[in-house]
Parts: sequence; structure tokens; C-alpha cells
Amino acid sequence: MIVCFIQSRLGSSRLPNKALLPLLWGKDEEQPLITHVISRCRDIAEKVPIFCLIPYGQIEIYEDATVYHKINYLMGDERNVYSRFVSALDLIEDTYGKKIQTCIRITGDCPLICPDIIDRVLQHHKKNAKMGVFYTSNDTDRSAYPDGQDVEIFEVDAFRKYLPMNYEEREHVTIALKRSSVCGLVMSDLLWPKEKLSVDTEEDYQTVKTIFDSLGGDVPRTAKELCSALWKIKYV
Repeated sequence: MIVCFIQSRLGSSRLPNKALLPLLWGKDEEQPLITHVISRCRDIAEKVPIFCLIPYGQIEIYEDATVYHKINYLMGDERNVYSRFVSALDLIEDTYGKKIQTCIRITGDCPLICPDIIDRVLQHHKKNAKMGVFYTSNDTDRSAYPDGQDVEIFEVDAFRKYLPMNYEEREHVTIALKRSSVCGLVMSDLLWPKEKLSVDTEEDYQTVKTIFDSLGGDVPRTAKELCSALWKIKYV
């Protein structure tokens, strides 16, 4: 069984409540940033259960904000994200009565994530896993993909095995796994403009909002079309 986890929270120190910030949805409507992430993840080719992992006490806010796209929310410790993931994995396995082999991790601050990039990393991971590789990503520091197209995929047994040893590893849940195993890297096959597409600060939000506004809310969902649209926005 494969699952997709969208990790989100409202308590960002740099940009509080960023998951709820409005972005154009069609010509005349706006939806919260997290709704765009959920919608785009639902377009991946391999239909897998999608869950939004959030801290305790925030579910009503999220549910009110994302009524347009109903999704299963699972709550856990805000500071110990690793335990949030493990609790979610345990609950899903108990509920579905199936073992989860593979987990797709998407962060909830990437409203321009392309479904076909997720698909591409997943296909690479399936091949890698057969050769004993537990973790595959398109690490945007090394892959020539822009920040905001981040996809991480890992084998759950290995994730459970490599326990976090400090706060950094508990918050950034895949660090221990990456340090302890051979990792697969998927490189971009497109030349992207140097634009940050994830939202961590007010400046990031204004950049992404300008992209949505420039495209009239009709944001391409394939990597090739989005890349082309970004170049046009940058230079036309």
C-alpha cells in the first residue's frame, strides 16, 4: 500500500497561518493555499489515499478552510513531526487492515506542486526500492527543480528503523533516514527559471500570489506547461 502525506501546520514563526492564505482559484474565487496543494496532489496518476497531517487542536480551522476539497486529517505532535508520521502510519494500517510499504511526503507550503513530478519521482522510487534503496527525492538543492516542487518518497520499514536522535531529526522527519541509507535522486529534465515556489515568508507568498494572479487562477498542472508559463511571466 502506498499513501501520500501532506504535512502542514499553522504555527510558522516566519509566516503564521500561511496554509490559510488566499490564492486565486479560477477567475473570481479564492481558496486557501493548502486547498491548492491538496487539489494538485489528487491529480497524481497513481491514485493513493491522501492524508493531511496537522498538529493537535487545528482540525476545525483546517476543515472550515478546505470545505471545497474534503480530505482526511490526522493529528499529532506539532514539534515531534516524526511521531506524527508514525502515529498516522499506525492508525491507517489499523483502519485499512493493510501494511503501508511506501509513503509520499509533500509539504503543505507548495501550492504549485506538479502532479506529474510526483509521478516521476514515484516511478523512480519503485525501481530504486527493488535495488534496496529506501529513499528517493528530487532534492531541489541538487536536482535543478525549483524550491516548491519538492517530493520525498520512502520505504516505511526503513523509516521506522532509523529513529531520530535529536530535535532536528524529529522536526525534519527524513533526515535520519537520509543519513543512514543510500538515497535516490531524480534530476529535472527541464530548465526552470530561478524562482522560489514554496511559501515560507511574506515575500514568498507575494511571489506565488503574483503567479496565480498573472495566470488568472488557471495554473498549469504539468511540469512542462508550468515551466513555460513561469518563463513567460518572467520575461513577457
